[in-house]
Amino acid sequence: MGDRACAYAANYLKLKQLDKARSFVDSIRKGYYIYDYALANYNESVGNKNEAYKIYREIKNNKSIKHYAYYKLAVSRFQELGKTNPKLLNEIYFPTRNPSFEIADSDNENRTKIFNLMEKLPENQKWAGTRIVESPQENDKNYYWVRVETEQKKKFNYYIYKETFEIKFLDTIKNKLMTLEEWRKKIKTAYNSGFKKWRKM
Repeated sequence: MGDRACAYAANYLKLKQLDKARSFVDSIRKGYYIYDYALANYNESVGNKNEAYKIYREIKNNKSIKHYAYYKLAVSRFQELGKTNPKLLNEIYFPTRNPSFEIADSDNENRTKIFNLMEKLPENQKWAGTRIVESPQENDKNYYWVRVETEQKKKFNYYIYKETFEIKFLDTIKNKLMTLEEWRKKIKTAYNSGFKKWRKM
């Protein structure tokens, strides 16, 4: 419904029916992925440059949504509105059903591969859930921070490097990275020493 509402808002804005356009923008609802961008576009299109600039800035600073295609568009509008004499939009730029407009980038392919890798690790058997804590889009680094929780409520943290998909274990207590081989050796040593209960990390 959110995408459809955005498309209706774009159409009514072109028809200069501003009240109807705004009502459809509002119906997208805050929290839906495209809402803030559509609201900023609307404000810019009706001449509320300062409000649009403020929203674009908030989008720009939210790196958790950096993988959406509209993020780059919002940054571009933020830069344009920062100029002395900016060229304002006169429409909501969201060409719904246009195949040249991708909602998200290829990060989704990487995420799918990461989930598959996590399920195959022996330590992650009796798996209950996998969560990407941070991605390169958010941390501007070359790895994903992934957390796996088992049915026994154990939590394992990993760094997975986006270029090679190499996996390293993260000891969150000591803030130390280990290769999987080093980590497994440490577990075995602790077990042989009588520590049969491995602490949660």
